[in-house]
Amino acid sequence: ELSFQVSCSYGPGRYDENYEEKGNDYPLGFVRWTEQRNFEAILELLSLGKLNFKPLITHRYAFEDAVTAYTALTDDASSLGIVLKYSENDSASKFSEHSTLIDNQQFSPAKSIVGFVGAGNYASRVLIPAFKSADAQLHSISTSGGINSAVIGKKNGFAYATSDTPSLMKNSEINTIVIATQHNSHASLVCDALAEGKNVFVEKPLAITLDQLESIKNVTASEKMSSTRLMVGFNRRFSPHVKKNKIFARIC
Repeated sequence: ELSFQVSCSYGPGRYDENYEEKGNDYPLGFVRWTEQRNFEAILELLSLGKLNFKPLITHRYAFEDAVTAYTALTDDASSLGIVLKYSENDSASKFSEHSTLIDNQQFSPAKSIVGFVGAGNYASRVLIPAFKSADAQLHSISTSGGINSAVIGKKNGFAYATSDTPSLMKNSEINTIVIATQHNSHASLVCDALAEGKNVFVEKPLAITLDQLESIKNVTASEKMSSTRLMVGFNRRFSPHVKKNKIFARIC
């Protein structure tokens, strides 16, 4: 009287913002096998050698032969588990294992070499085009998931797409960091970028608490800041309504 049901997702908690992003766990007595506990159980079984996936692998292909791999998936009845192997190249490995080389470029240190952190609507539709029109060199773009950075990066001519923001901050080729992430992350990212001696453009707000503002103030007091710049993008100053209000104020 047993039935076998293939799981359609990771488990309870999937797509729940309070669980996945805010860290509100489900009580053990209420939900025994949550998304997290499912992963923990699988990883433990793998570490103990009680789960072995190797017999499921029937084919291995280099990533460059992905078309052949997909052909085998549809045309070869014996295919079950197909593994794509990615080769390491010097250009990608020198940056980060979490980064993808989009376009191999040479950068001039005489100009701004920009790394973008965040690729939301405002960054992709306003900030990136603005930096491109200002003749900035687009080096890398970072997002938490990585997929969006690859799409936006390829579309706008970035050299790299990554999910490894700390490595982007430390990259010696990049001299300017643009921060366009969620508001609560601005202050810490600004401090990280300034500590690496980078110029920083951060979309408003600079900080959301006095403690965050104080931490930025402490970093800017260091000797590294003598040759770096910090700018906050108060985009409302360019709003048509604000411009009309200024005209009205002058008339009055």
